[in-house]
Amino acid sequence: VNFHPDLTSIMVGVNDSRNGITPQRYEAVYNMLLDDLPNSKIILMEPFCYRNQQDDETWAKQKELITAYQQIVRKIAAERSAVFVPLVEVFEEAFQKAPREYWIWDGTHPTYSGHQLLSRAWLKAAEPLLFPQN
Repeated sequence: VNFHPDLTSIMVGVNDSRNGITPQRYEAVYNMLLDDLPNSKIILMEPFCYRNQQDDETWAKQKELITAYQQIVRKIAAERSAVFVPLVEVFEEAFQKAPREYWIWDGTHPTYSGHQLLSRAWLKAAEPLLFPQN
């Protein structure tokens, strides 16, 4: 933030969901961060995670939080006219072509192929911001 970036890309939430950060706190901190970037173009990436080895109760709590965070990021992107990168949609589509483990090895961290999907989705969503048509 101190460097006054021209462009900022953010993807946060998985660790917050594991640590039980309330959606209200998540949204407040997210907005505080963005408030400190008044002149930066913003790209918000949808947080995602999939069940790995959590017990039912732990996974239910994490899934509830990550779903709330996804809605919050979508809302913030709309409110701030930021670019939104819909990663859940991208990965869900990819799961139709190959097993989840091909794309995301532990439910959270993408494999090499998963990172390719993520980067392509980011570039597609960010293209109008990076290369505006005059």
